[in-house]
Amino acid sequence: MSSSFSPPAVGAGGGAPAASASSASPAASSSHPDKRRKFTIQSDFGQARGFRSRKSRPCDTCRKRKTACKIDTAPPCDFCKLRGLQCKSSGTVGSYVDGPASSSISTPTSAIKDEASPGTAVSTPAFKEETASITTASTPAASPASIARLPGIESVSSRYLSSRPPSAHHGSPDTEMTHGMSPVYHLLNHPHPHQPYHQAPTPSAAAASSPAPSSSGPSSSMGAPPPIRTLEDAPGRTSHSMGPAAEQDALLLDSFRSVIMNGHEIDAEFVQVFPGTSPSSHHGPARPPVHFCFIVDEFFPHDDRVKNECSDAIEALAAPHADALVRAYFRHVHPVLPVVSKGRFLRRYVDDRRQMPASLRGAVYALACLFWDREPSLPGSRAPYNQHELADLALTSLQRELDSPNLDKMQASILLLHLKPNDVDSVEHPRTWTQTAQAVACAQMIGLHQDPDQWSIPSWEKKLRKKLWWATFAADVWSSLCHGNPPHVYPSSFSTSPLTTDDMWFDEEVASDLQRFVDQDASAHLFIGARFVEHVKMAVLARDVLATAFEVPQTNTSSSAYRPHRDLDHLYNLRTNLKRWQSMVPHCLGMPPAPQHQLLPSPVGLPPASSSNNAPLHLSYYATQTLVYRALMSPATKAARADPSSNLRRYFRDARVEFSGFATFMTQVGGADLNGFWGRHGRSQLILCGNFLVYLFLLAHERDDVQAAFRLIESFHESLARLETLADSTARLLIRPVALRMNSFFVQAPDLMRNPAPGAEMSTPDSYTT
Repeated sequence: MSSSFSPPAVGAGGGAPAASASSASPAASSSHPDKRRKFTIQSDFGQARGFRSRKSRPCDTCRKRKTACKIDTAPPCDFCKLRGLQCKSSGTVGSYVDGPASSSISTPTSAIKDEASPGTAVSTPAFKEETASITTASTPAASPASIARLPGIESVSSRYLSSRPPSAHHGSPDTEMTHGMSPVYHLLNHPHPHQPYHQAPTPSAAAASSPAPSSSGPSSSMGAPPPIRTLEDAPGRTSHSMGPAAEQDALLLDSFRSVIMNGHEIDAEFVQVFPGTSPSSHHGPARPPVHFCFIVDEFFPHDDRVKNECSDAIEALAAPHADALVRAYFRHVHPVLPVVSKGRFLRRYVDDRRQMPASLRGAVYALACLFWDREPSLPGSRAPYNQHELADLALTSLQRELDSPNLDKMQASILLLHLKPNDVDSVEHPRTWTQTAQAVACAQMIGLHQDPDQWSIPSWEKKLRKKLWWATFAADVWSSLCHGNPPHVYPSSFSTSPLTTDDMWFDEEVASDLQRFVDQDASAHLFIGARFVEHVKMAVLARDVLATAFEVPQTNTSSSAYRPHRDLDHLYNLRTNLKRWQSMVPHCLGMPPAPQHQLLPSPVGLPPASSSNNAPLHLSYYATQTLVYRALMSPATKAARADPSSNLRRYFRDARVEFSGFATFMTQVGGADLNGFWGRHGRSQLILCGNFLVYLFLLAHERDDVQAAFRLIESFHESLARLETLADSTARLLIRPVALRMNSFFVQAPDLMRNPAPGAEMSTPDSYTT
């Protein structure tokens, strides 16, 4: 097969193959007067493939290495999966060109797709003729077809890009893949990059990308993959998700799509990102096509004026120290709440920060200013302004910006949930819950609740969308615990696949010119992804408990009797899963022993990541454990307390013994942990755990249980008193609500137990003695 392949044909134009054949030496042609017949077996790629299968093509990597390509059900193959490589097939055999010359040649498809590998020329039958005429181009000016193939909106973006001067290039492919910048962004912001867009991606960028989407819809009927387009960065446009009950049927849009005309202008158009699948043994049930509606961004003049005024005011406050605030954010906030796309944010911040929404910039500055005294380059011991000054401007701008939601505004919505609470609040403010509802709505509006793994969008966007969805999911769960409200997100309302560490790590590495904004410790980058994945796992467990045991009681006659804890077997399994999580949590995410806190630096120092950033994760574990045992021990009534066969008595001792770990955890929390970033949900989680200690004490029946429960309360109370002496002004707001409850218990409990209120269910523990 290799003898019939002519490398020069790859770099030639439309007539080059004939010229190459005619210029062959006579000696070579006379030595082989009879050409052997070539037989081609029709094959495909994207399904299960056995050893040496001839009906299924091997992937490009295995074919080039001449190794077996074994696929169990769907790509990636065993070899690519083991090494984290892309697993794709470009088409016919012999599409590779070895040697230095081929490494600088690629089609527009490989320039657009971050899945493309260096030295690969797409030569499927559908694209063979187009490839022959395009690959000769050495500059964008020589390949007008490449402009129409750029990601973005097919019609409008094509017309926009065709009006650009021929010198408009992409940025470095390596930079694009590392920092998630779309080609449209680079055309707008990097007209003279150091590396032309037609150069093939670097191996590190290609290895970091995900496999190309495989589908069985109309877009791939000719063997060509659907075009890769980004849903972000389209100039003057915003993409809105079109759900199953949207204005037009998804299957109809699959075969007939038109734009929405307003006179002679286009107001909106529909773009397909997934062609759907037919029912099969490999893909499972049929999946409908997925479409997005691209809307022209046109707003009221007064809304634009307000957004511009907020942007100017935010920069006026932060501009003198903006770089230091960004450093403080990525050092103290990002390790616990890594929702901001680090590379993407920093790249645009350096190029022109005002191209980002004012809400996102304001949220980053506002959260960072709480750590003013931890950043050596910032003058003084505190910021010259209050956090709420920046936060109010960011929230005001966000209300207007949500007319055109996107990934940037989604990040701002999540960050603004975690502002410092009011100094006088002893109960969580309702705004936390209402703003969470807004964040969930924003996520659904841009389609984060749908699994993007098979969409024809860049791999960086798939990973960022997954990360933001699960951050929204976790925020919804923990916010619901503030007042016991049912979460907005329920199991059948989303299909996004589980978050992995690979989804987190792709954006933690930044370019060398951006290193001044981030921590230089490489291991800290790994901890960030692992920590957030475990945080999401805990939120999933907590959501499962809420769905199992804390549903809203039904009052209609057709519903069954209210049974808040009807599935004890499932709750028991959840308890087992919690215990397994605690025993298998990575060592890097553990809490250090209590004595080590004597050696930790003061709050003005820089706390080590292994201690100050892991405490919120463990607090969420104990909050989930509280929910599980409250569900298992229900109902918490006087009759159940007196009944030896009740669930309350059956699980009480297990709850007391296992929850003693919370009291131990509080002794391990030191000053660096306390004064780190906990997020807004730490207060309600602490309240939940502190109240559960009181719950155990009041429900104890045996003398030993009463004394043991009281010792847990005393230990927790002592830990709070110790932490109050170490807390800064922000940390005091974290522990103040639960400290008030504990102090109230010690003051009021003796009188309440001796003289219970009329109709009170609970009485003094039989063997309790002061």
